[in-house]
Amino acid sequence: MRVKYQEGNSALHRLDPVAKLVALSAFSVCIFLFDSLAFEALSLAAILLAAHLIKAGPAISIVRSRYALTLTIWLVVIQAISRVDCLVVSMEGRAFGYRPRRTFLHMKKPTFADMSIIATSIAITAFLFLDRWAGWIPLPRLRV
Repeated sequence: MRVKYQEGNSALHRLDPVAKLVALSAFSVCIFLFDSLAFEALSLAAILLAAHLIKAGPAISIVRSRYALTLTIWLVVIQAISRVDCLVVSMEGRAFGYRPRRTFLHMKKPTFADMSIIATSIAITAFLFLDRWAGWIPLPRLRV
């Protein structure tokens, strides 16, 4: 199975890339912040539900593509580390790619959905950090 860009007109495709990056970063921090099996199971269920809602295909295709994605990421990281001095990305080079309309040359104004996703992601992450510090909601821990 190949990991590649899939064109579409879903809510996820219409979001600003910055909003997607902020939500992904906040989600990643939240996953590694707690050692709760229930929290991790809820997170996995949320990912699979979101994939189903945006019509990304059946959940099994996401699981199958995980192996190809992991291999691709490791190969890119190894190649980038071995050739650090020759990595150059220019906006002119990106404009002549396979799909030039996907570049940041076409800036769009953030919508209400973009701003609400960014604000919600930041608020949830901040709440979880404060909860971890203050201990408001006792979550079961896997290890002490």
